[in-house]
Amino acid sequence: SVPQMATDKSRGSEAPVRARKRTYGSARTVKKTRKKAEIVEIVNRNRTSKEAQSVNPNNFPEEAFPMQIQSLLREAKETLKFPKDYLGSSILFAASVGIGNSVKVQLKESWKESPILYIALVGPPGANKSHPINFALEPIISLEKESKKKYAFLMQKFKQSGGSVEKPIQQEYIVSDATTEALNMVLNNNPKGIGLYKDELISWIKDLNKYRSGSDQEFWL
Repeated sequence: SVPQMATDKSRGSEAPVRARKRTYGSARTVKKTRKKAEIVEIVNRNRTSKEAQSVNPNNFPEEAFPMQIQSLLREAKETLKFPKDYLGSSILFAASVGIGNSVKVQLKESWKESPILYIALVGPPGANKSHPINFALEPIISLEKESKKKYAFLMQKFKQSGGSVEKPIQQEYIVSDATTEALNMVLNNNPKGIGLYKDELISWIKDLNKYRSGSDQEFWL
């Protein structure tokens, strides 16, 4: 617009009027251009945010895991379509069951904690929640099956002996349905601890105080 105004000055008294009109038009153009640029920036910002969310929608801190687990999370995501947060959380649960009370973290001089975790995988139907946790728990479930077979064999020998041999104790790793009373008995025989796995979170909540009017909620908390 500046060269145009310079040229129009040589055309007489009307030139400033035309120049003002063109200047006004140019200002409107600049304003529209700026507005358009702002809109484009907002769209790009939203697109970048959505792309980031699609890559890591829940900002799951996978970098906190060892490199081998990080690699497993990526490969399971690519090949099995397991959400990283679901599988990572399931691995944490499986690890906590495996460690149990054998190791404790000393936070302060008189404060020690076992790796006891409460984990819930929340998502809409079809979000692929069950497969990752079944995948993570497969080694523990295999140990559970072997332990049951061993216990059944030793129990049969105990009955055949007429009580002359020591009564076997079943080593358990994970349970899916147990009252607090039954769970206390299991824990007495398994001081290392066990894990409770419920396929549906709501079923665990509904089972609280199902068989008696007591303090199941306080027991778990």
